[in-house]
Amino acid sequence: MTKEQLSELFNKYLLRDFQGPEWIIHGEKEYKAFEQELLICNEYKSINNFKDKIGNVTIKIAVASNKNFKEKSLPILLPSLLNAGIERDSIHVFIGGYSEYKYETHSNVHFYELDHNSYEYSPLIEICDKKLESEYWFLIHDTCKVGPDFKTKLFNIPNHLPDKMAMKSTPCMSIGLYKYQYLLSVKDKLMSIKNKDYSAASMNKWKDWGVWNEDYILFKEDPQPCIYPSLIQWESKGNHNWYNTGTDRIVEYFPGLDLYKNKANWGQTTGGQMIINL
Repeated sequence: MTKEQLSELFNKYLLRDFQGPEWIIHGEKEYKAFEQELLICNEYKSINNFKDKIGNVTIKIAVASNKNFKEKSLPILLPSLLNAGIERDSIHVFIGGYSEYKYETHSNVHFYELDHNSYEYSPLIEICDKKLESEYWFLIHDTCKVGPDFKTKLFNIPNHLPDKMAMKSTPCMSIGLYKYQYLLSVKDKLMSIKNKDYSAASMNKWKDWGVWNEDYILFKEDPQPCIYPSLIQWESKGNHNWYNTGTDRIVEYFPGLDLYKNKANWGQTTGGQMIINL
């Protein structure tokens, strides 16, 4: 089997259907056989690029942050983006939780103080509402950081220019690439979840809503996203809080984008109470 044939199979078997709380793998028996074939194939480590990759495309980074996290989270994320080769002018930081809207730049990085806090959807809401144009927007949480290969992997986009790309084939916290025109097409859905109530009850309600509606416009809205290719979808890196707060956090790594996430919620809580502290 050639590397090209194997790559086509790999992308084929990444397809998933979302039905309620369960993810269904297409062709489970065939997928297991495919995995076995990967193990004995000398080319399997090379399956990390689309066969027909686009040349030039414009991508801006949309960072979802909030005023309670930004002082500790942004000093970890932003340098990692710059070290990966992302241009300053391409970085847009959306900070939820303010009473009034404000926009300014610092060292050519764009900062938006938002008069709402809609968690990871705050940047997408603002992009649609203010008509902030870019061919693509990549949504990332401020509780992430990236490795040196992030930019190369980010621009690994097939030449049919999909409406969206997810960082893995299972629920991924809405982290992914979105075409601007696609975001405009789902503007009404995004505006319907704009939250301006900062009370603890409201923030907990919307955090819980986000669990049951994860990937609200990524997987739960057609068309289904393309997947950033990687032999390994994600890896656990153990318990560690990057911010030295009292919150128990775990680190997950996503090789398809060379991206790390410091998670406070991974199904460990009971009674529906979500962790909303850094």
